[in-house]
Amino acid sequence: MRRVVEVPDFAFALFMATFKGYMKKRCFMKRWIIVCLLCLLAGYMHAQSKWYNPRQAGVRVVNGQGWYEELAGGYNRLPERIREKIRPSLWNLSTHSAGLSLVFRTNAPELTVRYGISGAEDMSHMPATGVSGVDLYVKNEDDGQWHYIAKNINWSFGDTVRYTFHMTGGENREYRLYLPLYNHVEWMEIGADSASRFEWVPYDEACPIVAYGTSILQGGCASRPGMAWTNILSRRLQYPLLNLGFSGNGQMDTEIIDLIAEVPARLYIIDCIPNVPYMEDELFISRYRYAVSRLREVSDAPILLVEHEGGMSQSGDPGVLHKNELLRKCYEDMCREGVKELYLFKCEEMDFPEDGTVDGVHPNDLGMEATAAGYEKKIREIFRDNRYFCPEQK
Repeated sequence: MRRVVEVPDFAFALFMATFKGYMKKRCFMKRWIIVCLLCLLAGYMHAQSKWYNPRQAGVRVVNGQGWYEELAGGYNRLPERIREKIRPSLWNLSTHSAGLSLVFRTNAPELTVRYGISGAEDMSHMPATGVSGVDLYVKNEDDGQWHYIAKNINWSFGDTVRYTFHMTGGENREYRLYLPLYNHVEWMEIGADSASRFEWVPYDEACPIVAYGTSILQGGCASRPGMAWTNILSRRLQYPLLNLGFSGNGQMDTEIIDLIAEVPARLYIIDCIPNVPYMEDELFISRYRYAVSRLREVSDAPILLVEHEGGMSQSGDPGVLHKNELLRKCYEDMCREGVKELYLFKCEEMDFPEDGTVDGVHPNDLGMEATAAGYEKKIREIFRDNRYFCPEQK
């Protein structure tokens, strides 16, 4: 016979109260967990990045390029048609994105730039941040000046290079992103919070300064792209600049001169002596004369011939010293022959600091600042009386 145990009324009441409290607490826990998950999901959705590809912007947005319709790569500097006419080393350098930049407006509190490169990350005398890195500047809306985003930057190099910039956010401001100086960019995307505003600014159609030269002009050896003297100069003068610097290959090639003559310019700069110190004098003179006459055939824009400041040091290369003297004589002869708007940037005008290089030749950031300052002073003299103009091609 089964025994039945009777539970006192007070014990049963206590059990039911405890059970109801447990269930109530459990229900509260479930609701709390659900709320937390929803908050996390909302935060994730808010923080999710939307990626913007410059090549899919719908308008032209890359600054610093000529021959835009003829470029094989999105971040090249010379048209595809010239490829078979020049040295392979020169062509490869032309695929580097030196002097190129992207401008956009956003109110995002954080930006991530990711991209692929095809060359080595760094060099023995130049850091990865200059060779392969990017640089972000923000525009002051009051005076139009550009300022470096200097705080809270993270980067990593690998199969995909990634930079993250942390800004204040909230305000819709204009930014300029400088591309690598010594590497080829295969693809690039900029990521911003999907809840933020982001819009591309079309490329600057103002008449550019066109600068042709060597590794120093390309950007060696700035610590980061924004510190290349051409980029510094462009910011200070507030005019676009086409960087046609080719490391070791600024040799006054007629094919490059002919290409440059196709570009309507505000000013032409020829700064090639570091790459031609041992060129035969007769060839040296003929190439400089060809350059000046070819540009004068198509444009009345000023032409600035540049000596090399390295010749001023006590250990200056004899070949450089000689070519400086030869260029000066060539310039004086052409002026006597009636060539107009021809200028010479003499090495003694440059005020280059003694400790302004990394190796006795290539400027460090101090040297880049000094080079930009020297060029700015000289160019403002050329554009005297605020005569900033862009003459039409003949």
